[in-house]
Amino acid sequence: MGDPLNYLLELGFTLDEVETLKNRNDFTCQQMADAAKAVVDRGGNPLEAFGPRATGWEKPIPL
Repeated sequence: MGDPLNYLLELGFTLDEVETLKNRNDFTCQQMADAAKAVVDRGGNPLEAFGPRATGWEKPIPL
């Protein structure tokens, strides 16, 4: 895989997205790259590795 940050950038993540995910979830680049690679290896979208809560695109549940 090489450098984890470069791997994430090759998958299409922006630097801002990487920093946001790292800060929001206390991930290292290596942990993020490993999680993304596991999803990509099974044919999924790398963002699936982090789920809606990690990426901030969850929708609030109406009460």
